Amino acid sequence: MYSYRMLDSDLLCTFLTIAETGSISRAADRLGRTQSAISMQVKRLEDFSGRPLFKRLPRGVRLTEAGEALMPEARQVIQSLETATRRLQDRPMAGDIAIGISEDYSIPLLTPALAGFADLHPNVSITVRSEPSPAIDDAFEAGEIDLAVLAIDSGAATGELLYQDPTEWVVSRNHRPEDRDPVPVAVFDEDCWWRDAALKSLQARGTPYRIAFSSRSLAGIQAAVQSGLAVGVMGRSTAPPGSRILGRADGFDPLPSASIVLKCRERSLSPAFTGMISALREACTNLMGTR
Repeated sequence: MYSYRMLDSDLLCTFLTIAETGSISRAADRLGRTQSAISMQVKRLEDFSGRPLFKRLPRGVRLTEAGEALMPEARQVIQSLETATRRLQDRPMAGDIAIGISEDYSIPLLTPALAGFADLHPNVSITVRSEPSPAIDDAFEAGEIDLAVLAIDSGAATGELLYQDPTEWVVSRNHRPEDRDPVPVAVFDEDCWWRDAALKSLQARGTPYRIAFSSRSLAGIQAAVQSGLAVGVMGRSTAPPGSRILGRADGFDPLPSASIVLKCRERSLSPAFTGMISALREACTNLMGTR
């Protein structure tokens, strides 16, 4: 017989809440506990790990490398416990969910999340609003939706970090638009941080370029890439089939990654919302595994 020191699921819940809120005090408020109690749980978990999981900052905390490594495992454990609890209680979910998701990630994230969720909870009605992230964020702040999934500049991310998606220069395998002078680029319409980062990178390198294609939708950028019209800028997980990634050797510098973040109003955390959040987290975990 083997003897193991077992992790307490309550410690993992506390760990995830701190990681999501970025603050011990906010985690304490959400969990209805004192800050000293939360700090003691962090100490217990770090003693168990033998490594610090959070880096203390002047305002809040940030995950260490060890904490980042624990995140997907902790989420998987809590998701499994939630699924087991629902099955044991045998109480089918019902209600309405209004979701806002960045148009760029509606296919790779929302499709698998909805598939699994619908099988488990067929009585829940789901309304989806798929638009560029700034529009979704505005709708969230205006109270029009209670659950938002956004693609945000990694340097300005707020909310629960689901995963980081590298931003890439993308071209068709069958064409070489990067060899043209000036280089034709396909970018999103104005008010897009991807667009700003790409153009600033080209300007800093002194690369002559022209905006050959501009679109509000990811589908438009993907079409421009697949046709060989231009070099596109998008998240790695959204690059179309049959594409190539360009790097420094091709004359293109790395760009800031996209932080895929979740925002949810706590007053909306009904069982249906909690189930959908779990489904989105699982979809993100699976997406990271395929990159």
